[in-house]
Order: sequence, then C-alpha cells, then structure tokens
Amino acid sequence: VLKPSYSTGYKIGVCVVAGVLCTQLQFAFVFSSSMRDTLTTDHGIGDARSVGLTFFFAITICALVSVVLTAMKLRREGTLGWMWTAAGVRGRTVKTLLVMAVPWVVQSHLYGVAANALLGDYGDAIGWPILIVTTNVTGLMVGWRFLGEWDNARTETKGWVVKSICLSA
Repeated sequence: VLKPSYSTGYKIGVCVVAGVLCTQLQFAFVFSSSMRDTLTTDHGIGDARSVGLTFFFAITICALVSVVLTAMKLRREGTLGWMWTAAGVRGRTVKTLLVMAVPWVVQSHLYGVAANALLGDYGDAIGWPILIVTTNVTGLMVGWRFLGEWDNARTETKGWVVKSICLSA
C-alpha cells in the first residue's frame, strides 16, 4: 500500500511499473509468434500446444520473480516461518494458494483452448477479454469474501464492489 509520505514521482513510478508488468503475459504471447510458427511448421506441433509452451515459459519466469519477491517481503516482516507452521497451513496459507492458483490455471487453460481450438481466427480477440474479466472477478471475490479486504469499507462502497462483480460476470 502506498503511504501518503511517498513522493508523487514514486507513486507514479510504481503505477507505471505495475502497468508494464501486468501486461507481460500478453507481451510474451505477441513476441513469441515466431517461436510458435517454427514449432507449428517445422516440428509439426499443433498450434494449441505451441501456445501452451509460450504460457509455460512466461508464467514460470513471472512466478519465480513473484515467489522470490514475496519470500523477501515475508522474511523482512518476520512472517515467512509462520506460513509453514501448523497454524499457518491450517489457516490462510493453503486456502489462499488454492483459491488464487486454481482459478488462474483454469482461466489460462480455457483461454488457450478457446483462442486456438474453438474460436478460430477471432479466438485471441474474444478469449483474452474473457480471461481478463474472469481474473478481475476472481480477484474481487477473493478480496471481498475470503480475505476481508472490504470489511472496513463503507456500505455504499461495498455496494459498488458487488455491482462491479455483477456487471463483470
């Protein structure tokens, strides 16, 4: 969370970096087109499988960075060890991993199948917005109902969250 004491330039920088990083999966998909073409034409690998390789590399690299940064933050805050205690595992650690990881894998897989096997030439244009919407709805639902991020919000604000989930879904 950005504190008011941070400079405006710092806040803008965080927003720009977050904006660039959140689109990395789409960049990987676009910039890997020559690799996918080579796999499809020269090696006889189907289009859906070649896209799967792109997602595999992009998600693996991004996941490693995310795991390292998260572990560093948890260590700095002194909570890294707690995650793996009996209380942590019974508590939120495993639940959070399952609630966030399973939908992401399912959404990405459905996007790949829809974009390449079911929707033909328009698959990317239709599949990608569906992936983004389902990711946003998952994040809002998890934050609202599971993590309690909206518990202290005003009733009017909670109403807007529910409306945004309904409109997105």
